[in-house]
Amino acid sequence: MSRSEFVEKQWRASVRFLKIFPFFIMLIIGINVWHNEQAGKAFDWMYLVYGVGFLLWTGFLYIFMRLIFKFVRAKTLHDERRK
Repeated sequence: MSRSEFVEKQWRASVRFLKIFPFFIMLIIGINVWHNEQAGKAFDWMYLVYGVGFLLWTGFLYIFMRLIFKFVRAKTLHDERRK
């Protein structure tokens, strides 16, 4: 496996994680809302703020990781061509 193929493989694994991770966070937020509703507590709007903030943070993380991936991929392809 060449170095550029390894970089591609790691990128695919990272993207899978970024697609699955928000689902679990939203599930936790949903469980918290459900438990509060069962306990008879008022709806807490901050859960929505936390959810939206987390989704935005995940988006920024994806963009930042994509920039790093492009740089590393270009560097490895350049190094492989030099050999």
